[in-house]
Amino acid sequence: MVNMLFARFHHIYTHKFESAYADDDTLTHAKREWAMALQAFPLEAIEKTIDAVRLRHAWPPTIAEFLNTLSDVARPEGLPDARDAYQEACMHAGRPLQHHWRHAAVYQAASRTGFFRLRSEPEHHVWPDFQRYYQELALSLCQGHELAEPEQPALPTPPDTGPPFDLAAWCRQHGVDQGQIAHLFHYLELPAGSTVRHNFRARTLQALEKQNLPNKDLPT
Repeated sequence: MVNMLFARFHHIYTHKFESAYADDDTLTHAKREWAMALQAFPLEAIEKTIDAVRLRHAWPPTIAEFLNTLSDVARPEGLPDARDAYQEACMHAGRPLQHHWRHAAVYQAASRTGFFRLRSEPEHHVWPDFQRYYQELALSLCQGHELAEPEQPALPTPPDTGPPFDLAAWCRQHGVDQGQIAHLFHYLELPAGSTVRHNFRARTLQALEKQNLPNKDLPT
């Protein structure tokens, strides 16, 4: 793979490549370093990165520049770019476990950076750290690794609102336009037996009485 990479670099950068790797010893050591850095990545990701590098770099890239491009162009489908990920992290750093993150990498990078830092520190302090963590996670995904999804809190149990009440049937029985009084029955959505439900029910009874509408036998 590294021989293929250097052959393509040679054809792309010609004399610039030759000046960068002027002798066989330098070339051998360079190939060893590149092999160690890229050994975990699939060939498809390497080839895609080479195609992008030749458009972005006028000189043969360093390993760091190559990996930075790889994390961008070979990232898995559905993984947002770093700036979009950073904006999402900042917007939801206040309640990270209540947000459904677009990708686990965004949450993991935000967690490593620190949710408090994302909320309180200026961008020029936080962004470089977030970008570094996010790139590391993106490269890990490019290698085929999986990331743990953030644990989402269980949805609260719906409150017991008592037996169902057929408001439409009640309106037909009493010849009432449901659209005009439906708002009075919102107390039925509150927990049965609660003080707030009791108070709102009392207001409903008063409002029905003012409109000369029946208010007996309504759910408590």
